[in-house]
Amino acid sequence: MAMKLVVCEVDIDNPPPLTDAQRAEPDRLAAMRNEDIDFSDIPVNADLPDAIPFRDRHLYRPLM
Repeated sequence: MAMKLVVCEVDIDNPPPLTDAQRAEPDRLAAMRNEDIDFSDIPVNADLPDAIPFRDRHLYRPLM
């Protein structure tokens, strides 16, 4: 099976304008109840061998 490489370039300083649907999406999501959100396509973190809570990690701050 041949794979096709697709390259997209976006100018970060001049992004394309949002569509009406894209502008409405945050409001639609904010209005949803947590019980109505489908999380079935998100992998469970428990399957990861190195999954540890953030509070147990040590933060590194370079000294300058």
